[in-house]
Amino acid sequence: MVLMELGKQEFKLIIILALLAVSSVSINWTMKRSVLANSIELPTQYPLVYVYPGMVRAEVNETFTVSVIVYNLTDAPATDPDNPQTTVPLGNLYGFDIQLSWDPNIIKYVNHTITAPVETYAEPVPPSPYPGILHGYGTINQSVLEVMNIVDESGNLPGAVDPKVKAWFAYTTMLPATPFNGNGTILTMTFQLIKAGESPIEIVHCTLADKNGDQIACGSSGTWLNPPRNGVCRSAGVPVADFKHWPDIGVTNKTVIFEAIITENTSEIATYAWDFGDGTEQNTTQPTVTYNYTNAGFYTVSLYVEDSSSPPVKSATIQKQIQIVNSRNLKAVAISLTPFLSIRPNNTLTITGILKNLGEASENCTLKVYYNTTNVDLEDISTASWFNFDNQSLTILSGGEKTVTFTFNSSNLPVAEAYYYFMLNATGIPAGYEADITDNAALSTPILYTEQIIHVPTIVSLNLGYDLAGKIVSPVIEGEVVTIKVEVRNDGNEKAVYNMSLYVNNALVVTNQTSELLPGNVESLTWKQSLAAGHYNMTVEAKISNVESNNTAWLDVVKTPNLVITYTPETPKVNQEVTLNASGSIHQDPNGNITIWTWKIFAPGLDPSVATPTRTITGSVATFNFTSAGNWTVVLEVQDNYGLNYNSKRPGTSAYRKQITLTILGEEAPPSAPPFPMEMVVAIIVIVIVVAVAVVIAMRKRRQTKV
Repeated sequence: MVLMELGKQEFKLIIILALLAVSSVSINWTMKRSVLANSIELPTQYPLVYVYPGMVRAEVNETFTVSVIVYNLTDAPATDPDNPQTTVPLGNLYGFDIQLSWDPNIIKYVNHTITAPVETYAEPVPPSPYPGILHGYGTINQSVLEVMNIVDESGNLPGAVDPKVKAWFAYTTMLPATPFNGNGTILTMTFQLIKAGESPIEIVHCTLADKNGDQIACGSSGTWLNPPRNGVCRSAGVPVADFKHWPDIGVTNKTVIFEAIITENTSEIATYAWDFGDGTEQNTTQPTVTYNYTNAGFYTVSLYVEDSSSPPVKSATIQKQIQIVNSRNLKAVAISLTPFLSIRPNNTLTITGILKNLGEASENCTLKVYYNTTNVDLEDISTASWFNFDNQSLTILSGGEKTVTFTFNSSNLPVAEAYYYFMLNATGIPAGYEADITDNAALSTPILYTEQIIHVPTIVSLNLGYDLAGKIVSPVIEGEVVTIKVEVRNDGNEKAVYNMSLYVNNALVVTNQTSELLPGNVESLTWKQSLAAGHYNMTVEAKISNVESNNTAWLDVVKTPNLVITYTPETPKVNQEVTLNASGSIHQDPNGNITIWTWKIFAPGLDPSVATPTRTITGSVATFNFTSAGNWTVVLEVQDNYGLNYNSKRPGTSAYRKQITLTILGEEAPPSAPPFPMEMVVAIIVIVIVVAVAVVIAMRKRRQTKV
């Protein structure tokens, strides 16, 4: 009956609270009598669910109480951590679903209280410093709806997100209740410590929902803005276990070193119990153990320890995930210098390096850059002395590639009038664990460090052709404007202005100047020329003083085809085979010929600019049977040996397409009879009347005779 009275929003909220498993929540704890509690540092933004106090220390047989608290609910949105295009609410709480777990061999459940609604629990609920949670509904706002309230220390609660769940609480309020914001206590739970040891108090699952059923402070894929915090209960003298491993990412069939780290009761550890996550378990008496994995993958490694007392006191189990891969390998792909030939004192050298991760795991690595201080043997660069002047740390995904840039003042080089090499070296994978250490370094070309001024103009690129929407294409069609794009770079060691010249068939046609280029800088220039059909030698020259650089390319300017279409019969009819013939077409360029012929035939009513052809036929001659009367459109498109064909975005190619309209007649009707002359019609009418009158008179005479 209660559910039947719920509105749609409340029912949606109940379903969400009862079924969703979103993420882990944190818990902190309190104590009773002699139980000690620690303080907790709370976040400055976004809500947090936690157990208060977070650490409980108690003696065996003592009881203690902890609270589960929601902190910092606000009437505001935040960016969804799983989908930056959307937002998640940060408050207006209307209901919660929380599932908890603990170790019943260490602590025993005593009782709990759901501290809702806040109207009933208006004062702080010890040990929490905050009052209850959720605003109630009803005549005095003291009602909330219980969806789930169950505790079973044997676990395996039907519908719970995990078999280890031992308590499940889900509550919601209903309209017209006011949404809850601020800080509040969800519940309190009392336990008894029944055995020396350590037990987590874990929030296995938690959902906070607003009145629309939207999850609060949690992304669409379950990522919390502030991950929840679990709690711990620990008896005096219980060892606290942790461990570390080396290397950070293991490699198959290579040793991984695990080292236990014990705090509290460190001198009395008798057993280190390891589980390597692949089915192998090992108990040792020493904190360090080694293990080799034979297969790549992610493994959950766990450790607990026991002391030497009788019966032994066991620590809580600590679990960590380790990644094992078949291969780890970093490769320094390339290094380049700008400028790259020479540099003067107190100038900036830009060093660009490319690093690639050829291994199977993401790598946190360091890219180091050096210059040589002794002569370099290119057969074995390790024999030289190198000075490391800069480093960059980076993360690179498996299969990924990153470009890294360094800057260097040339005055830091030891002596002038000498050549220097620069080297990149990638580090981060431990020795013995990298597949190939020979590709960790990349060496630059030598650069001259000198006091002298050296001018070196370089034509980097020369592109000739027709500018088709920003792309230079060739050949050029007669009548189109030729675009010449050139890039010139200052490969000298002093700023410079270059005189630029364009020669067509060795004749100077245009000159220009660059702006003032610093060493290593590049400038683009564009010229436009109109040329008749022909074959051209195009040369661009960059010059300063007596130093010049040039680049030559060939350009064809071609004539277009002249398309001619004939057809037979001259008056085509329905269902009559028609021959389309373009063999009379010619290519007007002396070196040109048509290589591809394509006929596109469109039925009456179809627009050739957008419609799919009714039929497509190739060849200079085509036959087709037109199946209906009307105006058919025939389009012929060709391609020549230059690769030119029709492009609607290039007006000069219009000659590569010809369109005609072909009128198809219907079937012939039989010839019609010639019309009767009017005199003939009148004569026939008179004869009919005379005959009719004669018949009437004859019939009357016959009757009179009988009488």
